[in-house]
Amino acid sequence: MFILNLYSSLFWPSVPYLDLNLYPPDMDGPGLVKPKYLFTPFIILLLTSAVVSFHLWKKGSKYAKYLCISFALPFLSAPISGIAYLFYDFNWITWLIINSAVGILFLGMFITFGFAVAQQLNDMKLLAFQQQVKLTEAYQRFVPSELLKNLGKNSILDVSLGDQVNVKMSILFSDIRSFTSISEKMTPRENFSFLNSYLNQMSPIIRENKGYIDKFMGDGVMALFKNSANDAVKAAIEMQKYLIQYNASSFKNKTHKINIGIGINTGQMMLGTLGETNRMEGSVISDAVNLASRLEGLTKNYKAGIIISEETYKNINKDLFAIRFIDLVAVKGKNKAIKIFEVFDADLEKLKQLKIETLNDFKKAIKGYFEHNFEHSLKLFSRINKINRDDKVTEIYINRCKKIIKKGWIPDL
Repeated sequence: MFILNLYSSLFWPSVPYLDLNLYPPDMDGPGLVKPKYLFTPFIILLLTSAVVSFHLWKKGSKYAKYLCISFALPFLSAPISGIAYLFYDFNWITWLIINSAVGILFLGMFITFGFAVAQQLNDMKLLAFQQQVKLTEAYQRFVPSELLKNLGKNSILDVSLGDQVNVKMSILFSDIRSFTSISEKMTPRENFSFLNSYLNQMSPIIRENKGYIDKFMGDGVMALFKNSANDAVKAAIEMQKYLIQYNASSFKNKTHKINIGIGINTGQMMLGTLGETNRMEGSVISDAVNLASRLEGLTKNYKAGIIISEETYKNINKDLFAIRFIDLVAVKGKNKAIKIFEVFDADLEKLKQLKIETLNDFKKAIKGYFEHNFEHSLKLFSRINKINRDDKVTEIYINRCKKIIKKGWIPDL
């Protein structure tokens, strides 16, 4: 319509607009498309827009509220005109009121339409912000927020390849024993479902004890604890206690019974980013990390649920835990043998009590063993074994003492 009227203006003024005798005014105005033909489509368009925006408003759209008001305002001119006519009849006052009301209502329509545009822009900004929050939360599922804090970074965007800090932390390694034999009995889908179910229970325990998971390694977990070595040991105990409940329910549900070993070490380590420009990950590098992994492996040899290093032992509150020194071992990469300790708080209550009751004899037997008083140690270990048949560490020392007494001192024992 605009183009048609623009086209007609190129030939204006023409004869029909100059010779008023031959062409008297029709009061329809200039142009090919007359205003009277635009009134009905305009009203229909306004009404449709008001109805659609009202429907969107009811669905929760904030900007549609302003659109609905904007499109509805012009329709108020009808009742205002009717009221003016009733009070003043058809005179100049009525026309003044109608013209003023229509002008104000259309001005209000454009103003509220502007509010609708502003609200839509705010909604778009809010949506963009919410998407950014979701994206950040998604990143945190792959990059722990604790890693960023330890590196002194506010955002994942600030992390660069090679960022690193030297910190003292406790590191926890856990692993499901004989997982290969368990996984062979399951399909790939069942394997993933089983592991995710297991890790979904263990991960919150670590977080609740002020630690965070650095890596998932198949059936294994590597977690870091910065605040205190006590937190790492508490997490390990709670993990083992949960496993007792899990295995009790697995018997009822005829699912797989599992056992885990946990090794904990404390020391200085380099925490930073490794990889290449387009692919990097947070990691820790230190002998302390390697030792924690080897301690986890030793839990199989000593049939212990939790083994901690001497450094961790020095950094915990001994009064909080049931602990005993169990051996002095040579570890690959270390020139000097290290002391290892068993934490048995998570043992079944009867086994735990028996270990506590026999703890003094166990200490004397261990002391005699390392002083090469093997006969005396054998008597003490045998006495403990009679009281507590489930003490596997005691069985190991009984076998060692018997071999040494029979064959002589063998350093590897």
